[in-house]
Amino acid sequence: MTAPPAPNGPGFTALRADIEPLLRDFTLGEHDGRLLLQGRRMLVQSARSLGQLREELIHLLGTELARGVLKRYGYQAGFQDGHALCQCHPGLPVEQQMHLGTVLHQKKGHARIETEPEGTHVDLARGVLDIRSRWHDSVEAEQHLLLHGPSAEPVCWTLGGYAAGHLSYLLRREVVAVETTCRAQGHPYCRFRVGFREEMEKHFPGCADDYRRLDLGHLFHELEQTVEAQRRTIRELRERLDAAPPAANAQAFAALIGRSPALARAVDIARAVAGVSSTVLITGESGTGKELLARGIHAASPRAAGPWIALNCATLTESLQTTELFGHAKGAFTGASGARAGLFEAASGGTLFLDEVGELSASAQAALLRVLQEGVVVRLGEHRERRVDVRIVAATHRDLDEHVARGQFRADLYYRLNVVSIRMPALRERGNDVLLLAQTLLAHFGARFGRNLQGFAPEVLRLFLAHPWPGNVRELANVLERAVLLARGPHVELDDLPERFAADAASAAAAPPSAGAGAAQTERERIAVALARSGGRREAAAALLGISRATLWRRMKRLGLG
Repeated sequence: MTAPPAPNGPGFTALRADIEPLLRDFTLGEHDGRLLLQGRRMLVQSARSLGQLREELIHLLGTELARGVLKRYGYQAGFQDGHALCQCHPGLPVEQQMHLGTVLHQKKGHARIETEPEGTHVDLARGVLDIRSRWHDSVEAEQHLLLHGPSAEPVCWTLGGYAAGHLSYLLRREVVAVETTCRAQGHPYCRFRVGFREEMEKHFPGCADDYRRLDLGHLFHELEQTVEAQRRTIRELRERLDAAPPAANAQAFAALIGRSPALARAVDIARAVAGVSSTVLITGESGTGKELLARGIHAASPRAAGPWIALNCATLTESLQTTELFGHAKGAFTGASGARAGLFEAASGGTLFLDEVGELSASAQAALLRVLQEGVVVRLGEHRERRVDVRIVAATHRDLDEHVARGQFRADLYYRLNVVSIRMPALRERGNDVLLLAQTLLAHFGARFGRNLQGFAPEVLRLFLAHPWPGNVRELANVLERAVLLARGPHVELDDLPERFAADAASAAAAPPSAGAGAAQTERERIAVALARSGGRREAAAALLGISRATLWRRMKRLGLG
């Protein structure tokens, strides 16, 4: 069987002329207040009510579960329409039945469907079904934009379910429809790819999951297992923390410079968890050193002799995420001239660090969950399962709890990743660590650029302590690299820093003292400003004022400042 004629081509014009008369009998009729379609009771529904239902489901269930419910709802609608059309016209060829369902779906007001001849191939005798189509004026995309605004993911869940249900009934095989782009994402129309489940799973891992009924008992059982695993790991960690000497595995974390309690706590947990096989999730702002901590966990673990592989998930497109992580077979897609192992296979026996794991696409999340649950990967374009032995350390600067609540990140995957969570503190939370880091970076860049700098001017150190460092250690490194290149004397001066530091220094400059009660008021204001600028940190406030912490405490006590 060849590909169906495209609805905008001459072949379909002739086919539609044959189909239109068939739909004249397939019309609604009123009987005792009921609308009947071929004996089945029907309901006329406004587009806005569908949009409101979607909004309620997303709010109550989250995006992930709501998507499954609406896909299964659409699947049943398509399945039932397929059955009714076949009952009405039992002798109609499958090709015409396929087009008949398309036209009926359009007449119901869901969307106008246009098959793309290029890329579409149907040969049912050989088990080939690969349909590419454009869906214009999707009612679901329209309602989503009205009620939720633009979406990062496709949203035509009911429409995709309808296509899957209708074709599954006609072909007596499980068919899956995947929306690849959507008008709610800003595209001019929606695009779908439809095929048999086995083939679609190769290109879109987990694409059939939404059509399986939610087994709450199984879900709660998995959740209980994960919680119990977390409890066991916490017990092991406590035992290791109690038993391990402070210097154990110290060299593994030597790259993390600092003596603050906040950093020490993160390193202590990392050192303890290094010896167990649990998955670790490192959280914290960008530039705090999450990858350095992950490298330390690998270096201190029994896998230290194995491979260390790092991937920043945010740098890859959705399709590249899947092929990069899980590999592909020869011919799996255009340009795949040979087979290629993915990073999971390459990291087997070692550690795979997934930075910005919150940026993984829905399909990559589903495939990653399978690896964590079963320890196997399937390359794109293959059916063969390959067992891997990989320790996963993931990191994110995002609030994954919030992403789970919004349906943007799979809850089951989050529980699997978050067995042990380590928070890397921001640089502004690490007190004098900024001075230790500054001295270390000064020596590093001095050696790199052949500059023999001896240190920092006092006002520079005061500014470093007071600065909030939104870019954390990465920002400090950039500032010091610039300063080493521009410094004209043996010390880094204010003039060697970016302009914003000069502005900070000017705004922090103290007003000239005055006599009497006015002097006390001026001093009170100066101290209040310094405390506000330093976020309440007295050590940093003292540095801004050019006095010791003890002096600041005495002056605050004298002036009645708490």
